Amino acid sequence: MNIETAYFIAQIVAALAIIGSLGYAIAQIKINNRLMKIQLSHATVTGIASYNQSLGLDKQAARVWRKGLKGDSDLDEDEWMQFNLLCASAFNGYESHLVLEQEGLINPDLAHRYHTQLEHIVSRPGIMNWWSKQRDNFSQNFRDEVDTLIAIAIRHAD
Repeated sequence: MNIETAYFIAQIVAALAIIGSLGYAIAQIKINNRLMKIQLSHATVTGIASYNQSLGLDKQAARVWRKGLKGDSDLDEDEWMQFNLLCASAFNGYESHLVLEQEGLINPDLAHRYHTQLEHIVSRPGIMNWWSKQRDNFSQNFRDEVDTLIAIAIRHAD
């Protein structure tokens, strides 16, 4: 074997090693992406569960939430502030969830579940009223989504 043949064989071995390394890196990236989706899905579920738990364990918050959803006009100033903060918290979570969904970073079944919940919530009179005053605090994409859901809810109510 002459030096040229040895050099050629070494170049082939080096190229195969690089291809193998790239294949391994791609596999690691795929695994990492899958784990990230699982973690984001888990964080979303945990956030909503924590929110629901706080409402479920606090009788005052649950009462304000229930009255606010109905659009009761007898909420005092403190109750209105509490309802406003509860709505803002929920809608911030839904907006974050929508971004994750659109980026393909969340489980599609979970995305559908939260979309259905948002669709139900925005059909409530108190939420429609709140949204009309607070919608500018959210991204255009999320505003379009919520506005569409509200329009559908209004059509179904007629």
